[in-house]
Amino acid sequence: QVKGVGPSGVSAVELWYSQDGKKWEKGETIDQHRDYFTVKVEQEGVYGFLLRAHNGMGLTGRPPQPGDQPQVIAVVDQTRPVVELLDSRVSFDAGVACVTVRWRATDANLGQRPVSIAYAEQASGPWIPMGGPVENTGIYVWPIAAQTPARFIVRVEAADLAGNVGI
Repeated sequence: QVKGVGPSGVSAVELWYSQDGKKWEKGETIDQHRDYFTVKVEQEGVYGFLLRAHNGMGLTGRPPQPGDQPQVIAVVDQTRPVVELLDSRVSFDAGVACVTVRWRATDANLGQRPVSIAYAEQASGPWIPMGGPVENTGIYVWPIAAQTPARFIVRVEAADLAGNVGI
């Protein structure tokens, strides 16, 4: 939606994009009959987008310059977090049996509570939550419930802000 349109109207809108805020590249230009852009990028990363409207006579402002701030920022992320289960062992804390789980989860776009921990009697599941989502601290202590089987497998998964999940 273009606001503040003058008497000549809007004849077109052009899309500009940048990955570093310094080098701006011109993308598609659409006429006034279409009100959206479809953008396909070639690689992951952070993209900034700017729109420039053309008036009814085809005139527009200057192209974006190095340092100009984008109007919209989009992060393209298709990479799953890398998760490594480092250790899980049973201990007793004040007479209560607990499982201490240690892991390492890395990703450029992890949120505040990206990690979930579960257990199952076999690798095919069903997986029963032990905890989560929790912060990516690398350690979680779970008091073992009475109905927990004597032997089980532990699974740690992390989800990034784009919804990619690593196990």
